[in-house]
Amino acid sequence: MNQALKELIVVLLLTVPVWVMARRLYVPLMPADVFDRRRNVWLALTVAGFLAPSFWLYALVAAPLMIWAGRRDPNPAGFYLLIFYAVPNAAVPIPPVLVNQLFDLSHLRLLSLVLLVPAAWHLVRRQRSGIRQGMDAMDLMLLAMATLMIVLFVPFESATNSLRRLFLLCIDTLVLYYVFSRACRSPAAIRDCLSAWVLAGMLLAAVAIFESARSWLVYVPIADRWGVPNSFAWLLRGDRLRAQASTGHALALGYWLAIAWGFFLLVHRAWPQRWARYAVGALLLGGLAASLSRGPWLTAALMTVLFLLLNPKGIGPAVKAIAGLVVVCGLVLLSPLGNRIIDYLPFIGTVDSGNVDYRQQLFDMAWPLILQNPWGGNPDVMLNLESLRQGQGIIDLVNGYIFVALFYGLGALALFVGFMSVSVLRALSVWAQCKRADIEWAYVAAALASAVLSTMFYIATAGIDHTAYLLAGMCAGCWSHLRDAPARADRAVHASSFEPLTARPL
Repeated sequence: MNQALKELIVVLLLTVPVWVMARRLYVPLMPADVFDRRRNVWLALTVAGFLAPSFWLYALVAAPLMIWAGRRDPNPAGFYLLIFYAVPNAAVPIPPVLVNQLFDLSHLRLLSLVLLVPAAWHLVRRQRSGIRQGMDAMDLMLLAMATLMIVLFVPFESATNSLRRLFLLCIDTLVLYYVFSRACRSPAAIRDCLSAWVLAGMLLAAVAIFESARSWLVYVPIADRWGVPNSFAWLLRGDRLRAQASTGHALALGYWLAIAWGFFLLVHRAWPQRWARYAVGALLLGGLAASLSRGPWLTAALMTVLFLLLNPKGIGPAVKAIAGLVVVCGLVLLSPLGNRIIDYLPFIGTVDSGNVDYRQQLFDMAWPLILQNPWGGNPDVMLNLESLRQGQGIIDLVNGYIFVALFYGLGALALFVGFMSVSVLRALSVWAQCKRADIEWAYVAAALASAVLSTMFYIATAGIDHTAYLLAGMCAGCWSHLRDAPARADRAVHASSFEPLTARPL
C-alpha cells in the first residue's frame, strides 16, 4: 500500500497542474460545472485505480461514478474520451458462472457497458423529426465485416465461443462506432470530443515525460496488483526506457499523442493565451518523444502535413507553415543532439533497425499465406509463422491489414479499408462544401480527415486501434450534420443534433 500511495502521489503531482492550466483554457469554451465534474471523476478513478487491490473493487467504485457522470454529461462521447486512459486497460477474467469462461472485463469494457451502451440505447429510442436515423453505406460495411469475422470462425470453434466473440465485437466496436456516429452530429459535440482527446493527451504526456526521465513506469504496478501483470511493459529502445503512462504500451501512448497533436493544431486556435499554446504543444511533443515509438512519430508528422494542406484559407499558409517546420527540424538536427535524434529515426537510424527488417519479413511471409486462403482466411495461420517468433516468445503481427487478411481474408480487409476510406471521403466532402461558407466547420472536417488518414497509416505500422472506429464515427457524424441541415431548417430544429441525457448542451 505504501508503494501504491507513492505512485499515486507522483501521478497527482504531475497531473493536477495540468488540470489547473486546462481549466483556464477550457472553461471559457464549456460550462464550468461540466469541466469540474469530468475532472473530479478522472481524479476519483485515478485514486481508485491505484488504491484498489483488485479490479473488482475498482469496478465497484468506478461503475457508479461513470453512470452518475455519464447521465449528467451533455456529451458522453467527449466524457468517454477524457477517461479513456484514466487507468490501465488490464483485462481480468470474469469468474465462471454456468459456463467455464465468460469474458475478460477491463476499464474500457466497463466504460462501454455502463456509459456507451446506455447512450446507444438513448439514441436508438430518440426519434428526431427531420433527421434520418437509418443505416447507410458505412454502417453496412462495418456490419458486413463484423459478420464475416464471426461466421468464418464458426466451423472452427464452439457455439459458446462464437456467441462470446459476437458479444465482445458488439461492445468493443459496434456500440463504439454507433454512439460516435450518432452522438457527434453537431459542431459543439465534435469540438468537445477533439478537445477531450487533447486534454487526455496532456495528462498522458506529463506522466510520460516523467517516466522517461526517471526510468519508472508508474502505472504498471496497478495491473500487477490486479493479478494481470504486463509482461511486455518494460521496453527499451537503445538504452532508453519507452514511456507508456496508463496506456499499457509505448505504441498506444505514441498513437494517442500523435492524434492529440493533430487535434491540438485545431483546438489551440480558440485559446487566446499564446503561452498556453506553446506550453501545451511542447508538452504533447515531449510526451510523444518519450514514447520512443517511431510509427507514431511518422503518424504525427503525416497528420501535421495533411492538416496544414487542408487549410481552408488556401495552399499559401500551408506552404509557409510546412517550410517553417522544415527549418525548425533542420536546426534541431544540426544541434548537438542531432546525431542522437537521427539514431532513433525510422529507416535511417541505427537503434533497433531490426524492427524495420522484421516488418518486411512479416510481409514476405504473410503474402503467400494470404493467397492460399484469399477469401476465407485461416484461423490457424500462426502455425505457419513460427519463424517470426521473437525472443519475448510472441509472434508480433505489427500490421493491422495483414492481420485482417490472414485471419479473415481479403473480403474482410476490403470492407475495413472501404469503411475507413468512406469516412475520409465524407470528412473531405464536408471540408469542400464548408471551406468558403463556414471556415470553422471546415477546419473540424480537415482535422478529422487528417486523423483518419494518419490512423490508416499507423495501422500499417502497428495494428488496428479501436479508436479508429470512433474517429470514423465522428467523420460520419460530421457528414450527417451537413446532410441533415435542410431538414433541420425546415422544422426549426435546434442546431445541436446531440441532446444530453439529462443535462444542458455544451
